[in-house]
Amino acid sequence: MTILLSTLIYFVYYFTSYNLLVYLEYIFIFLAGAACFIIVLRILNHVKKHKRYRTPLLLTSGFILIAGIIALVYFRKLTGLLDTMRIKFVNESRYALTNIKITGCQKKQIGNIGPKENTTVWITVTRDCSINLSYIENGVEKNEVISAYVTTSMGQQLTFKIGDDK
Repeated sequence: MTILLSTLIYFVYYFTSYNLLVYLEYIFIFLAGAACFIIVLRILNHVKKHKRYRTPLLLTSGFILIAGIIALVYFRKLTGLLDTMRIKFVNESRYALTNIKITGCQKKQIGNIGPKENTTVWITVTRDCSINLSYIENGVEKNEVISAYVTTSMGQQLTFKIGDDK
């Protein structure tokens, strides 16, 4: 159950970027971790006192510990998404955009985006910074500000339209 709920929370956040889910995951990890810890302690206490059903109970304890570890891995991945800006660049112009460079939080180079095409870039945010874009459209170099200020735990999923026809 722990694995299923952690997976569900992770993927719903992954596709929606709804920040309330992060707090739900914090609460879930705390409650599930406490419950797993208490259950494992009770099972180990029972195994210590009684010799009967020792192997199945130890296997159950192992599965509970593995489920808790998997939930913690999902939690770590979820908090990693909080420090990531997922930007979908959409070329709205009639021309191919070339030499596309992203600067600020992390330097990235996309290359080319054809007319009416799009590409998605993941930018890791490790400090307070801005995200800027430079590109060449029809032989003219252009600069745009994607986000003037971003910081850690401010990750978002957004669409940014570039080109003259936006």
